Parts: sequence; C-alpha cells; structure tokens
Amino acid sequence: MKTPWVKTDSKSNEVTAIPLLLALLDLEDATISIDAIACNETIVKAIFSVHDSFMLII
Repeated sequence: MKTPWVKTDSKSNEVTAIPLLLALLDLEDATISIDAIACNETIVKAIFSVHDSFMLII
C-alpha cells in the first residue's frame, strides 16, 4: 500500500492535514491508529465520516 502525502500551508499543521489524508485512503474495514492528536474534534469527525465506531485511548 502506498501512503499518500498531503502538503499543507506553511502556517498549517497535522490537524488540518489528517482529515485530508483520511479522505484519500480506502479505510473501509480498516483499523486507524493515531496518537493523541486524534483528540481533536476535526480529526474525530473525519474518522466518523468513514467509520461508525471510534476508540480513543489516552
């Protein structure tokens, strides 16, 4: 599997890039593992748009 890259603006960060990256990947029936950055509401919503379940471990 090739992992796509997402170029962000110079003043941006992974919070804006992760939802874009998730949209590019075929994640049906996949397990997604992300560090604590996934606690961000934008990223959680992006994951829920593809999956109906989400486990957050802190």
